[in-house]
Amino acid sequence: MHRPSTSSNNNERGAATCPPIPPEQRSPYDGGGAPFFDQFAYSIEETARITSLGRTAVYEEIKARPLKARKAGRRTVVIADDIRQWLASLPQINGVE
Repeated sequence: MHRPSTSSNNNERGAATCPPIPPEQRSPYDGGGAPFFDQFAYSIEETARITSLGRTAVYEEIKARPLKARKAGRRTVVIADDIRQWLASLPQINGVE
């Protein structure tokens, strides 16, 4: 049987929760739940997380060339400005510009 937590800083499973994010740091793309573009370059995993896509979809966009990526040794990184440009280039729903 599940026992409710007595701490206000824990979620249902007892894990600590993060404090709320101030409105000025919320992203218009992620429902306002996390800071967005707070660093210069992102890994594939980070790019997938902030764009709400899977890793495979990110790699497909890179391969098809709408999303630019760079190699640093064995690591593939995506520059924040390239993510912004790619997101802005995506078609809007119902063709509304």
